[in-house]
Amino acid sequence: MGDKKLIKSFRRSLKRLLYTGLEFFRFDVRKALKLYSEYFLSLLSYVRAEGSLKTINKMELYPCLFDKIAYTPVEPIYFFQNSWAAKHIFNLKPKYIVDIGSPITFLGIISQFVKVFFVDIRPPTIKVRGLEYIKGDIKSLPFKDNSIDFLSSLCVVEHIGLGRYGDEIDPYGTEKALSDMKRVVKKGGILIFSFHVDSEDKIYFNAHRAFDIDYIGKKIEGFEIKDQKYLYGERIYDRYMKEMGFGTAFLCLKKL
Repeated sequence: MGDKKLIKSFRRSLKRLLYTGLEFFRFDVRKALKLYSEYFLSLLSYVRAEGSLKTINKMELYPCLFDKIAYTPVEPIYFFQNSWAAKHIFNLKPKYIVDIGSPITFLGIISQFVKVFFVDIRPPTIKVRGLEYIKGDIKSLPFKDNSIDFLSSLCVVEHIGLGRYGDEIDPYGTEKALSDMKRVVKKGGILIFSFHVDSEDKIYFNAHRAFDIDYIGKKIEGFEIKDQKYLYGERIYDRYMKEMGFGTAFLCLKKL
């Protein structure tokens, strides 16, 4: 029985070693050799360390080769976007939120202090108290006109219609999404959403679209801008700057 466990453990270790090599080093053999050499030297040091023999029979290899860096890595879009949205939700204190397709990790946190109804074409694979899933399409939301007090959708509309997430190809996907979001928010209701901006309207197929802010402005007529922020690189600005090129806009709107 013990031998079978060891064999399974060895197979898992070998699989991880091979996966890491194939996935991350297929185009850079020298980098692979360098990092794997460091990995096995660390493993050898651990095995030789006092007390290691007490746990060595339970060891499996699981190479993590990219974490020895001098700073804490941060993905700036989600970092700033999520903190910005959380600030508004906390300050406005809605009774509930209807969210369309935002990052589920963000919603998992928000749902611990406000009820969240999560709308998406794909159901989440895990459940958490305070987060309720509703199957729906952002282009045809399952809600009545003027019925939602607080609607959010973070980095979603720019993806609609490109087929990336299993949705149908639709060159007007973003426009239809914005139109239906406007439809369901009630007068005086809040809409917070984010999307990519650029120096002009562009499609980066099939990753996302990016927009001149004036184009989006025409699509959200009937709403008052309560707050707007623009992320370029790793810095937040209070205004859209065409000359900066690609970035991300965060808008908090109130329906008039």
